[in-house]
Amino acid sequence: MIKQLVTVADINNIKKITWEQRLLTAQEAALLQEYTAFSVKIRNSKGQLRCDYESKLQIAAHNLIKTEFQYRKDVDVIFLQIDNGGNKGTNHKRKAQEGTQAGWADVEIKAWKKEDKSWVGKSFYVETKKIGGVVARNQQHWHDFLIEKGESAYFYNNLLYFEKVIIKEIKEFLKY
Repeated sequence: MIKQLVTVADINNIKKITWEQRLLTAQEAALLQEYTAFSVKIRNSKGQLRCDYESKLQIAAHNLIKTEFQYRKDVDVIFLQIDNGGNKGTNHKRKAQEGTQAGWADVEIKAWKKEDKSWVGKSFYVETKKIGGVVARNQQHWHDFLIEKGESAYFYNNLLYFEKVIIKEIKEFLKY
């Protein structure tokens, strides 16, 4: 099951399969394991329970990029987390003054390949969502804007999609 945005219903359907004691596909098992691991709630400094699903997913995606492309001499790939400053409070206001755009992608993956004697680059813009998370209007706006300009832009909420679609497209650009 390779889906850009997996839903909570998808996860519940996978759980139902396990309750019925049927075998899961490798992809279903990976999604369930990822969802379970990334959904663990911990107490923050204020004692509140908090789940950093998106952060954990983004860290895992970063690690996939590093692992996949670190030993190549003819390509270079950088995973850049873009600090959007959150969506409220004084930090958000300061970030807006500094040029932050609300809804802009969480990550830019910049890939370069050597062609003849020069480097050619391309950006891949990625918005990380939690399972069950909603794409905000301003996120959809920037996604559409980037696509309209010929850029590669994605929403994702699972590593399977990140690996099988986004990394695959980076490899295709790099002629990997």
